[in-house]
Amino acid sequence: CISEGMNLQRYAAQLVHYELPWNPNRLEQRNGRVDRYGQKRLSTVSIRTMVVEDTLEAGILTVLVRKANQIREDEGFSPPFFGDNLSVLDLIRDQGIDISIGQTKLDAFCEGLSKEKVDIQPYSKESIETVRSESFYGQTEINIDELHERQKKTYELLGDRDALQHFVKTGLRLFGTTLEKLENNVLSVTITDPHLKIGLPQTTDYKITFDPEAGLENLDLDVIEISHPIVKNLINLIKEKSYSDPEFYGRTACVKTAEANNVSFVYNFLVRFAVNTKPASIIEEMITVGISDGKELTVEEIQKLQQSKPLSDSRTNSEMKEDLDSALNHNSLSNIINQSVEQRLSHLIDERKQDRSQLEDQGAGSAVEGIDDIQEASRDMLSVTVYYPAPGGR
Repeated sequence: CISEGMNLQRYAAQLVHYELPWNPNRLEQRNGRVDRYGQKRLSTVSIRTMVVEDTLEAGILTVLVRKANQIREDEGFSPPFFGDNLSVLDLIRDQGIDISIGQTKLDAFCEGLSKEKVDIQPYSKESIETVRSESFYGQTEINIDELHERQKKTYELLGDRDALQHFVKTGLRLFGTTLEKLENNVLSVTITDPHLKIGLPQTTDYKITFDPEAGLENLDLDVIEISHPIVKNLINLIKEKSYSDPEFYGRTACVKTAEANNVSFVYNFLVRFAVNTKPASIIEEMITVGISDGKELTVEEIQKLQQSKPLSDSRTNSEMKEDLDSALNHNSLSNIINQSVEQRLSHLIDERKQDRSQLEDQGAGSAVEGIDDIQEASRDMLSVTVYYPAPGGR
């Protein structure tokens, strides 16, 4: 079960290695089965390594561990000693040395090991260079500050936990799901729409939470985050119906709100950028722009409108259709979206150029070729919303 990646931090706080792979990363992975987030006895996790009391094996192990630590300090990573399937005993027996083992179970474990002769060169320059070149874009150093900044921007695009919770609850109710609030941030949901149950256990009733801590306490709960099947199913179903179901149509809307100073238009565009890598790749981004009184809205002004509370309004359908038509044919829209796309493209190119320079300095080579060669491929308007000021009229 360990080799299949089973995490055991909720069930165990002790680990015994009874064989030694020559790959220190493999050892760290095994330690991580119990020494990981969710381990309630983290301060008392015990890890033991069984070593055959033989001068040869102990000597080899000491040399390798010392050299591994030195490479970690010099290179920033631990390379494999040998192939993943070789153990300490494989190495010793491969050298034609027969050692006696007092523990019969361990001896039985060694039976049937590969007798194939191999050219053993622990920590050779070639193996270290292979690890370095095969790392993601050759990346062996990470700028934590830059990582945090990009993570922050990602959260801003995806929305925080509250936004996710609002989307899921609203979406589930839209498709006939019954939600009942239980204690400790837990919801009992009854899903009847088969499209929403794809990838879920074949039942009707589920218990979900948006709180990761509650999920740690109760393993029977489904913790809802952006990659959960319920969220994916909701996104796919809403997208499909928005484009194909006339009764569900939701690409245009009119909202009266206290946050609007004038009649305002907000547009969402899906923009695709082609990246000239080998093979070529596509970046998809949603770009949002807004117009009010003939002027472009700022990001903050758009967010206030989108997060505002809708108020009741007495406008007729014909009046709202007229305003939507004005929004779709606004004479400033083309220039504003063109400028926004050009700004985003320029930002992407500058960002990728910096990445490419840093990665090439680290020896990435051809792996980063073309990552900063980007052009706009296409764009589609996804939605438009008209926001009316309150109180009253135009």
